Parts: sequence; C-alpha cells; structure tokens
Amino acid sequence: MVHFDNKEDRRMAEHDSVVVVSDSGNPQNGSLMSGVLPLDISLGGVKTVGELYDYCIRTGDISPAIRGHAAVWRFFSKTPDGKLPKALAEVDDPYTRRLFADRDTSYKYYPMFAPEFFDWEAELAEIGRYFMDAMSGGDAKKQILCLWGGHGCGKTSFVRYLARLMAKGAYYAVGELGDREKKLRCRHHCHWLYLVPEEERGVWHNRFGYFEGEPCADCAGMLIACAGNWRQIPVERRPFLLRAGCGIVHCEGKLPPPAQGGALPHEWYNALFAANGGMFVTDLDKQPSEFVSLIAQAVMDGAVPLADHISWANLDCVFVHVGNTNPVGLTNQHTELRDRLYSVGIRAPLSWLAERRLFQKRARERTQSSAHFMPHVEETLALLSCASRMDDRCPKVENSLWDKARLHAGEQVLRKGTVLTVTRRQLFESEGNSQEEGRMGILPRLSVRMHGLAIQQNSCVGIGDILASAHACIKSDDASVVGAEAKQRLKDLLGEELQERTKQTKSGIAEDRYRRAVEMDLVTAILGLETAVEYRAELFGRYLDHAGAYTNKTDVEVDAGAGKKEKRQPDTSFLKSIEERGEVSGSSADKFRQEVVSFFFQIHRREERIGTLEDHQQLAEMIETFIKRERSGKVRALLGTIFGGGGTPSQKDEQDRLRKNLGDMGYRDCCIEAVLLYAYRHVFTS
Repeated sequence: MVHFDNKEDRRMAEHDSVVVVSDSGNPQNGSLMSGVLPLDISLGGVKTVGELYDYCIRTGDISPAIRGHAAVWRFFSKTPDGKLPKALAEVDDPYTRRLFADRDTSYKYYPMFAPEFFDWEAELAEIGRYFMDAMSGGDAKKQILCLWGGHGCGKTSFVRYLARLMAKGAYYAVGELGDREKKLRCRHHCHWLYLVPEEERGVWHNRFGYFEGEPCADCAGMLIACAGNWRQIPVERRPFLLRAGCGIVHCEGKLPPPAQGGALPHEWYNALFAANGGMFVTDLDKQPSEFVSLIAQAVMDGAVPLADHISWANLDCVFVHVGNTNPVGLTNQHTELRDRLYSVGIRAPLSWLAERRLFQKRARERTQSSAHFMPHVEETLALLSCASRMDDRCPKVENSLWDKARLHAGEQVLRKGTVLTVTRRQLFESEGNSQEEGRMGILPRLSVRMHGLAIQQNSCVGIGDILASAHACIKSDDASVVGAEAKQRLKDLLGEELQERTKQTKSGIAEDRYRRAVEMDLVTAILGLETAVEYRAELFGRYLDHAGAYTNKTDVEVDAGAGKKEKRQPDTSFLKSIEERGEVSGSSADKFRQEVVSFFFQIHRREERIGTLEDHQQLAEMIETFIKRERSGKVRALLGTIFGGGGTPSQKDEQDRLRKNLGDMGYRDCCIEAVLLYAYRHVFTS
C-alpha cells in the first residue's frame, strides 16, 4: 500500500525499521513496520470508511490500514518483549553470533519461530529481508516470495505456523451496503482507503506516506448508491484464518484449467480475492500456465483483470511459491516471472544440535511413549542425519563430517593447533563444497521416522536400534529423497547391515564415534565422577604449567616432597604424551603450546577469570583420550569379571561402584546393563 518516492527514504525505512517517511522526507508517527502496534485492531463502534479514516488521522494509529506485506511482516517480526528484532550478529547466544559474525545488520533474528524451526536462522533472516525491502517500496514489493527445498524440510510447516501467528489479528476491508432486500458488497475485499478520492488524500500523504489505488467495479457501485459519499460506505473487520480461506489462502491442489473459450475459471478469482489483504500460497509448478501469468500480472500491477475483460480489481497481498526445486526452472518456463521471484532456499538442519532439538520436540508430541534413549544414542542419530546431508569435500575440516556438523552448530573445532571458527557463509563458500548440502541425504521427515521406529523397537533405545531403523528407512520408499551420492556416503556412515541383534560385520563411522563416547563414560565411571573431574583438572594444570614454561623458556616449579618446591625444566615427554593424542607433533607441537598459553592468557586478561579445560575443546579431547588409554586396561579386566565369571570380592565391589557411578552419570538401570554388555563385546575387546 505505501511506497517511497526516493531511494534515500527507502534506505532510511530499511535501516530504522521504525518510521514511515512522507513525501517530504520527514518521519511520521504510525509506522507500518513497528512491532509495538496492537495486533488486535478491533475498534468497537467504527463502522464506516469515514469513521476509520478520521480515527487514523486523529490518533496517528494506522494499524487499521495495514494489509498485505505490512500485515504479514507485523506477525513475522513480532518479538516476546515487543521490541524490534535483533541482528543475528548481535544476539545473546554465542553460537549464533559466531555463525553470522560476517552478516550485516539487515539479517535479523526472529524469535517467534525458534520453538518450532531449528537451524532456520539464515532462511528466516532472508525472508525478513524480503519483507523489509517490500515494506520500504523496494523491488520485493513486486516479487513473489519463493520458498524451495527438499521434501520434508519444513516449507509447508512454516506457512502454517505463520498462519497461526497471523490468526491473532485481523485487517479491514470494504464491507456490505444496503438491507436484506438489496445488498451491495465488494466481493474482492478491497482496501477501504481506495474509496478516498484523490483530492482528499493529501492529509494522509503528508502525514503517513503516499498510497495509490482505485475503487473496483463493486466499490464504484456502492459509491453510486451513496451518491458519491465515500464516508458512508461500511467497512468490515476480517480475521486471518487459514482453514476458512479468510485473508490467508494455501492452494495445495491444482486449480482447474481455463474453459475452451478462454474464460478464466471463477475458482481462480475466488481463491485470489479470499487472500486479498493477506497472503496467497501455492506451488506454481502445479498450476495452469494461464494462472501463473495472472499471478505475474497481479504482482506487477497490484491488480488483476476481471472476467468481464473490462474492469480490474486491486490485489494487495503477499504471493508465496512453495516448491521442491530451484525456481530457475519456473522462470525458464514462464518468462513473465523473470525478475519477479525472490528466492529463499530451505535446507534441512546441518547443525546436530538443531537436529536433536527436532527429535526431542517430536518425542514430546508422542505423549503415550515411555521409551528413552541411552546416553549418546540420540546424539549419534542427529550427527548421522546431518552428516548424510553434507559434502565430504571440505578442506577446512579435513573431510570430517562430524566436525562440519559441529561447525554448523556454531561450535569451535580445533585441528592440529588451529582453532577453526567458521561462519555459515564460509562453510558454503568453501572450495569443493556442494551447494546441495542440506538438500540431500537423510532429510528431516526420514530422520524423524528413524527416531520413531527406534522407539517402537525398544523401550530402552540403544545404538543397535538406531542403526537397524536407519537401514530399514533407507530401504523404504522414502529413500528416494536421499539421493545416489548421499546413499554412497551412508555406507561409510552406517557400516554394513546388521546380521544379528548384537553382531555387525563392519561398523560405520557413526558407531565408531558412539564407541569412543562409551569408552570415555566407562573410564570415567571406573575412576568415579568426582575423581575423574579432579584428575582432568590436575592434568590440565600440569600441562598448562609445563607448556607455559616451555614457551617462555623458563623453569617450572614442581612439588619435591616433604612440602618443598623446586624448579625443574619443563617435562617435554609429558607434553608429548598429551599432544600425541591429538595428532600434534614436531613443529606443530611448539605452535600448539604457544596457542594454548596465549589462549588462556587472553581469557584472564579480557574476561578477568581463570580459564578452565572446557574453554579449550581440543586440549580437553587430548586429555580425555590420554585418560582413556591409561585406564582402558582396568575397564577391560573388570568387564571380563562381569561377563566371564569369577572375580574376587574386591572386584565385586568395583563392579557395584562401576554401576553406581554410571547411574550418577545419567544411565538408567536398564541402560547400565545394556551398555556394559555392548562395551564388553564391541569396545573393550582383547
């Protein structure tokens, strides 16, 4: 409805996202973009165009005039605290900040979608940019918003969720005039402002900004019946209701083709005008070419020709195309759509944390299920699903799909002394990295089915249940969405197919990772959780002291016994024994020690605190691996006494302590026996 006459006004509105700029360039009250306007615009006794117009002029509140892009934007951009959305690079969450550190402030965070859509920050930011550009009178105002991506990535769910948000509000349109015997109404639900004569729009233009639009044939008939008195024409408040087709229309099926004589079907007009003032959603690939041309004309002109081929009716709504493929093919088929599409590609989650949140959301919806996952199992499925969607040619992480899944979650990955902090944009711009990432592999619909199938198989879900359900789902009809290249990668991720319940001929990358996690849990349990934490802290402090002394070429003070201290040279053999666990050696070891010392010095200097092992992920992994190698022999021996029979009374006590410590670490009783048997057969083998 509102447009800006110069680029300076447009940039101002785009930057501030708060004011509407008049023709004179002065900011005015009553922003169409403000998130603080009331969402429920019920005005009680207001019944006519004149009363509504006077209300807006008197109060400065133009929320009753908001329709189309402005109406959808208000609900899309709403925040719990009523403030404007924050930039992604400035949000509180450090992982999100890290992922979008190289994006400008036009990429916003939209918190209303966070509980339902995981790893959608980039997509939502791009959709937000579309609305902001349309709101400021930019090219997007005359473009179709195209949401495209693979099956089950959430496109339709997004549309329905946005419709749920919009259901909390309404908009105003021209109403019905007359009595029961003779009624006149606007069948097109036109904007009531279009009835205001051109010569009387000056006050509105000067105060709120320029708008244009003319009465349709129905509105003209009402003006004639009122002898030209536009103020007397009634208005109606229309709620946004998706299922009722009121203000929001989602046309999922194929519309009927035109008749042989060329007349356009009335169903087309019914669908379009039901969405007038709100949002019209469809898959244009499914629709007749004549309907696509009609949509292109509506987007370009803001109006469509009616069936009489004489009159036109205004259409101020958001057009959304939802498809499975890149809309480039759509423009090749329909040349009138060129430069009329605003493309937003939707990817499946590539962050394992987002994928796991998706699983947990679905699990909460299964209220009757009492099943639970053993520790690390659900995480392994999330990593497996994300890794299957990735291209393994990424030099930044040396072909490690697991590390890429962590980078996509905003985590830091440290490789051979180098801290990798990679933004989302850099991940997709890496040399050799496929732009098909997130559009192949195990897409969310299939991964959620795997999750549900595993729960059906066992109330205590273990790694074997996950692998079995993965193999079953990939063999099913849904596997057609996986893709040939991703299927080949899945062979490495999953390993060979299960032959028996507890036996597998060859483990895959996913199960190998799970085994490492189980190994660390049992080593921690045999030490005791508190003792393990203390031992890790002791090794960390010792490494930091000796690495600092080595880097600064000084001696290190050590305990000489009897309460005495003495200075000695740094213990390089100890440093090497830790570093070798992370494949750091030679000149890389010197660089790594310098990096560690500098890293913790900066923490102390900038944050005024003593750093902990959790601050440095690679060093933590090295120390954990060191402890595993040091203690795994004892775990192996104890498992032998549990499942091989025999054992002394002291070993029986150790078995009891092992089980108790595993319970303290989050394992249930059924999980404890299952993980001990699994570890005996697959992890701590002789």
